[in-house]
Amino acid sequence: MASEAYIRSLLNSLDASQARVLYLAFAEVCEHFRIGTATKALNADWFRVSFTTSGTASAEFSVPHGLGSAPSTLFPVMDLNTVGSQLVPLVNSRAPDSNRIYLKSTSTSATMTVLLEP
Repeated sequence: MASEAYIRSLLNSLDASQARVLYLAFAEVCEHFRIGTATKALNADWFRVSFTTSGTASAEFSVPHGLGSAPSTLFPVMDLNTVGSQLVPLVNSRAPDSNRIYLKSTSTSATMTVLLEP
C-alpha cells in the first residue's frame, strides 16, 4: 500500500476540502484492506477457488475457475478456522485458459484454497 506521505503529496495540488475528502477515502482503503471469506475478495479483484490435488503425486490436474478469462496470478491462502487446512507445494504445469488452471503437486489428495487474480 502507498504511504500516507505519498498519498498526501499527490493530493496537495487539490483544493483543501477536496484533498481532505479524498485523503479520508484513501485512508479507509489502506487501513481496512481485507480479503474476507466470500468467493470475491472484499477489497481486491481476487476470487477464491478451492480444490483437491491429484491422488497421484506430480500428476497434472486442472481446476475450473469461472472467471471467463485466464487468471494472471495465484495466491495460496490458509483458512485458520478450519483445522487441518494446509498449504501444499504447487507447480504451474501450463498456462491457464479462460476456464481452468493447470497444476501439479507432490502432495496427494490435499484440499487447498487459492485466490486468483484475473
